[in-house]
Parts: sequence; structure tokens; C-alpha cells
Amino acid sequence: MDWTLWPFVIIVVLTGLLLIPNGLYAFRRFLAERNLMWLAVYLIFLFALGFLLVHVTRRTVEIVQASKELLAQPDV
Repeated sequence: MDWTLWPFVIIVVLTGLLLIPNGLYAFRRFLAERNLMWLAVYLIFLFALGFLLVHVTRRTVEIVQASKELLAQPDV
């Protein structure tokens, strides 16, 4: 595995560690209160947060990879 992918793997794991317990909390609270609107809004925010974190990490890895390739080119 290339070393430039490690930040992406770490962020995906940390995002999962953040989102899974919060999703379970939202579901338990829904079972206790039966408020479907609260559950939907909470899960939408969790999905948006996860998407944002993974997207930013992916773009950062792409930028680092592009700059690495640019620096590896011989000078003209």
C-alpha cells in the first residue's frame, strides 16, 4: 500500500468510530421517543458529516499525489 493512502484509511476508520456510536444513539433515542423527524434530521447530519470528512480527505490525498508527481518530474 502506498504511503499516501494511509491518511485516507485513518480518516475513514476515525469517521466510522465517530458515526457508528452516534447512529446507534439516534436509533435508541428514536425507540424511546418515537420521534421520526428527530431521527431523520440526526441521521442526515451524520451522513453529511461523514461525507464531508471523507470527501475532504480524498481531495487532500489527490492534491498530495499530484504535487508528488509534479515534484518528481525532471526540470526543463
